[in-house]
Amino acid sequence: RSLQPRQHSSTSRGEKTSDMVILDMAKDMLFKLPQKVEVLSDDPETAPSAAAASAANKRDTLPKLPGSISALARFIADYKGSKTRLLDSKEKKEGMEAVGRISQSALVTCLRQEIDRFNRLLSTVRDTLLNVQLAVKGVQVMSDELEEASSALLSHRVPAAWQAVSYESVASISGWVDDLCQRLEFFSAWSDLVLTAADVVYRGGGLVHEETGVVTHVYPRSYWLPAFFFPQGFLTAVLQHHARLVRTSVDSLQFGFQVTDRPGEVTNITSQIQDATNRTDVGVLVYGLFLDGAAWSPDLGSLVDLPRGMRFSSLPELHLIPQQIAVSRPASAAPEDPEQVYICPLYRTPKRAGMLSSTGHSTNFVITVNLPIKETSPDFWISRGTALLCQTTESGV
Repeated sequence: RSLQPRQHSSTSRGEKTSDMVILDMAKDMLFKLPQKVEVLSDDPETAPSAAAASAANKRDTLPKLPGSISALARFIADYKGSKTRLLDSKEKKEGMEAVGRISQSALVTCLRQEIDRFNRLLSTVRDTLLNVQLAVKGVQVMSDELEEASSALLSHRVPAAWQAVSYESVASISGWVDDLCQRLEFFSAWSDLVLTAADVVYRGGGLVHEETGVVTHVYPRSYWLPAFFFPQGFLTAVLQHHARLVRTSVDSLQFGFQVTDRPGEVTNITSQIQDATNRTDVGVLVYGLFLDGAAWSPDLGSLVDLPRGMRFSSLPELHLIPQQIAVSRPASAAPEDPEQVYICPLYRTPKRAGMLSSTGHSTNFVITVNLPIKETSPDFWISRGTALLCQTTESGV
């Protein structure tokens, strides 16, 4: 292929050529998207948090902890493999053990894996956009992959190279980029939460401040479930985390479900993560889910039919409660009578189709959620094809 810039006929009245549109789109995306999820956290000049600073007077001589979740895990692994740690003071050993407990928890391990996936996606997106810009300008060869990416951008589609390393999505390119930015915000805010807590215990402080009683949280108040590359992996991590807390086998646990009275829409992501109110001690709260073919009635506490002409509705915040399989559901969870419960499948996209996984389920399938019903039977909702979704065709999010 030629290295010469592609030739296009002139346009009337200042209309943009396709190459100009591609260059503008690439420039806008590169401006919007960070190079990594933890851009600010990786900055060595970033000042310690206020919570960490309150504990710093106990161990001013300690080196600063790494500024990313992956680097923190390597830091702990290297320390455990070091022979010099045997010579460390009791205080330092205790601090490192406390950091290790945070870094190696099932939920933080899940966070690290998600961040690694998003960083790989960001790297692919950035490389494609930079190379497309150079190819359009004639600086480098327009390969088949770059040609496909250019065509996809002009058609408002997600390029195939991005889809290969991305999560499932039905959004057009603009909605996909906006959605990606929100997902990055969620995981960046959660990372900041973990790194702040790690720095506090590393410097001898407690997660509960001795004087003020203020709690430094490691985990979000509520999780945006659709933000995950693999929601199934997150749900497994929740069960693993609970199993370690109560010292039982993860295979003996299952989820109970309770629809709360709090809204489930995505609003202020950072606030939804850091909010200190209405937290749960057992299980997790999740939000951002949609009902396809039904609505939730807070007054009735059950599924109800949608108004004519509507297909999707937002599900309020959902409480996922790990419980022993052999133990009956708590009164706060879904009722046991199968005629009072619709076993609702949760899918990642409205397509509902996916590859067959090793578990025998579609990769698009996440979990079944028991939702209370009144004055209807499960067959009514089955015939409607009612399901929960992580994103809709309307929002793409």
